[in-house]
Amino acid sequence: MLGKKHLLKFNNGFTIPFIVGTYYTRGFLKDSDLQTSQCIQFILTNILETAQRGQHLVIFKCGSHEKLVLQYITDGERTPNDIKRIKEKHHNIDHVIYLDFDVFQHPYTLDTLIAELWNRYHEPITNHAFSYENRTWRTFNDKEQNFINNEL
Repeated sequence: MLGKKHLLKFNNGFTIPFIVGTYYTRGFLKDSDLQTSQCIQFILTNILETAQRGQHLVIFKCGSHEKLVLQYITDGERTPNDIKRIKEKHHNIDHVIYLDFDVFQHPYTLDTLIAELWNRYHEPITNHAFSYENRTWRTFNDKEQNFINNEL
């Protein structure tokens, strides 16, 4: 999924609600899963289980609106030194998902990360507002729905 973000002209990656919504739309999550943090647990566990060796990810704050985005650590404008610094100094989950210090001030376990993300995003997720545009959460538009249905 992250490898195809350019098809939507997404430069940075996907928000957690967008990823949850994609799993939901594709039938991997049920409505009842969206009512608890189980949906976030499912996607993060899936990411940890399926990540290729050396395919590190980072969750970071994108823009001034404190929207968190998940992307490959090598994406964006990070230099090799930036990547090395992130891997050496930032908190991480299983050395696969690294956490932006601007957001995550202390070490996290997978469970505490899930709780933090659910606390931030339970409202858009439970309302099926998986996409963020112009400072507001909304349902998927036709282009996003087409991407989910036909490109993944």
